[in-house]
Amino acid sequence: MEISLRPVELSHKEILFNLYQFYLYDFSRISEEDLGFDGRFEIKLEHYWENYDTDPDPTHVIYDFLILSKYRG
Repeated sequence: MEISLRPVELSHKEILFNLYQFYLYDFSRISEEDLGFDGRFEIKLEHYWENYDTDPDPTHVIYDFLILSKYRG
């Protein structure tokens, strides 16, 4: 399996939202965050597409990182 990191395009926001549910579910053991009324975790994703790069030394940030359970180990 080849692994690569790529920025998430705004057009894929819904995909990121869905994947982020797994992240928050997995992390809820530590964060103790609860599901919302609709059965999903509340996620605000807008900041992912803000430009935090600054001249002359742009910084690229990985906000969160998840490896699905079946690929761990």
